Amino acid sequence: MISFCTKNQLKYASLIDTNLFGALTFYNACIANNIKPIIGIELNVSYADVVFPIIFIAKSELGYKNISKLSSIASQYQKGFIEFKVLAMYAQDVALIISSEDSYLANLLTNNKIFEANEFIDAIKNSFKEYYIGIYRYKGANGRCIG
Repeated sequence: MISFCTKNQLKYASLIDTNLFGALTFYNACIANNIKPIIGIELNVSYADVVFPIIFIAKSELGYKNISKLSSIASQYQKGFIEFKVLAMYAQDVALIISSEDSYLANLLTNNKIFEANEFIDAIKNSFKEYYIGIYRYKGANGRCIG
């Protein structure tokens, strides 16, 4: 990946995984090649008795420490998830990305549960200064793009 980035003069490269095992090697390779590393982790989160994945991106060294702590907490649970209420304690310098496909939010919106969707978004806004919600376009049964 690093050779592709240098060959194509890319300034940024991202590594997002379900653990941080390769993060240090990736970081060092990026720095050695004048590429800004973006490190993230996908963790399963429990909210309203539903478990679903969320991506967390470190925005600084403190953010990296915070996503490392979240990863550690998540791995301590036998089922491998972290309670949503714990996230706020480690939200500083961390951006959150919610996928639009098969996520808790997507399921709420698909099922017209607008009030619950707004509550969930408010919970995110109260914990994270920076958050992103993915948008996914797909074809419905009639072949038209929806979403």
